[in-house]
Amino acid sequence: MKKSKKPAKQLNITLTSKIYSEILFNEELSLSTKFYLLTHFIKENKETSLLENFSDNLKPNLSDVFGSYGTDDYFITSRIAKNNGFLQQGYINLTCWLNNEKYYNEFWSLLYSVTTDILKNLQFDIRNEEIGNDYEYLGTSFNLYKNIPNEELKLLNINAYYLVFHIIVLIEKILRNVYLAFNPYCPIKQIQMKRLLVDTQCMENILGHHTQKFLLYYLSKNDNLIGKDMRNKIMHYNDININDFTYNTILEYMYLLVLVCNSIYTNSLNQGGKG
Repeated sequence: MKKSKKPAKQLNITLTSKIYSEILFNEELSLSTKFYLLTHFIKENKETSLLENFSDNLKPNLSDVFGSYGTDDYFITSRIAKNNGFLQQGYINLTCWLNNEKYYNEFWSLLYSVTTDILKNLQFDIRNEEIGNDYEYLGTSFNLYKNIPNEELKLLNINAYYLVFHIIVLIEKILRNVYLAFNPYCPIKQIQMKRLLVDTQCMENILGHHTQKFLLYYLSKNDNLIGKDMRNKIMHYNDININDFTYNTILEYMYLLVLVCNSIYTNSLNQGGKG
């Protein structure tokens, strides 16, 4: 996927130095570069994950010394709080695409494109029509959601739930296909979300160390039972309240989908496909 109209060495933009809306309206950047900068930045001719860079530079707070319920050596209190802030900023930036008529359709096109590029880079044989149908359904459902009147709160909650459901299914499908590209003889029934995100070296390499753990926290839980475990909760409709599903919830998991796609895309290129 061609990322910029300029040579990469001339591109040095991070979200910490430039408001994302300014990036989106920068005519010198290609659309694919703008999409990429939702989750990554390019500095000194090197493509770097915003999340990996952000996490590498996290410093513990004094409160972390005492610990608290729902924390461990990695998921300390301050990391969880700052990760929540990172995710919030990510989905706010995402609204620059999804709330803008000029860029709305381009967003879905780029998301589909980067996903198919991933599978191509990893030489994984999956029908593009299947992925295309997934994104067509997701885009159509999102459109329908946006057209529901604000006063129809219950209908908004229900549709938000089903959108998050489908986003998580799609994330798991992409991760599973990537895992199978490295482990083609593994029975599909053994490939569950937690397996993909806990101590799986090939997935850590293709996602990034902190990105894998970030996804684990929001989608599943680790061996210390730390994590939101949204994948299992939403699949089994267990320990959730339909009224908690809002537009922001959709955006949170949509950003996780973009994060997954851009991270795998970058690392699969850097590793030369399956190698």
